[in-house]
Amino acid sequence: MSFTIKQFRRWLGTMFASPDTIVLGKVKDWLEAEVEEFDDNSIEKLSPPTEDLHWYIHHGRNEAATGLLEQIRKWEGQ
Repeated sequence: MSFTIKQFRRWLGTMFASPDTIVLGKVKDWLEAEVEEFDDNSIEKLSPPTEDLHWYIHHGRNEAATGLLEQIRKWEGQ
């Protein structure tokens, strides 16, 4: 089994982390997956917005996940 450096750091952090840190790590993992799943390329493959409401849903999920992930990183930097 191989790990990326990011995954190894997260794993190492969980070995000595509080429950809050573990939950935050899981939230960040989920948000990063949302950003990747609903990136601009996948959104552009959908029908134009006037014909398909899925476009709005995917675009909104991407915006929400990206914005929250950026805010968490900003808070972590303080």
